Amino acid sequence: MVVVASQTLTIDALGKAFAAQMSRQAIIGDRKFDELDVEQSMANRYA
Repeated sequence: MVVVASQTLTIDALGKAFAAQMSRQAIIGDRKFDELDVEQSMANRYA
């Protein structure tokens, strides 16, 4: 019983860490797209 409880805790912790990592990568990805948009709009403005 104790082993099962600790296993579910570990799986839960891994799941939370994975979710946090994915959302962090999504935020980084959004920032990269924002930078590309800024560069593109600057290029269009001075074209």
